[in-house]
Amino acid sequence: MDPMKSPKTYPRKDNAWRTKSSMNFDAMRAKVFENAKFKKNYGQIWIANVLIGVSMGFIAFAINFIEDAIVIG
Repeated sequence: MDPMKSPKTYPRKDNAWRTKSSMNFDAMRAKVFENAKFKKNYGQIWIANVLIGVSMGFIAFAINFIEDAIVIG
């Protein structure tokens, strides 16, 4: 088998990847991001994080309780 044609050879011997390029895009420096007016409402962020944490804890407890009830019988 020719190693030049194998897609599993790394790094590729034919250097086809060198012809590809991507745009240098940084979201923090985009004009849309710079011109946007963001309101920093940290109270709502903290409340959302607490609610997500409490609900995930309750879901984990419920799954563990249901699993024990099924296994123990």
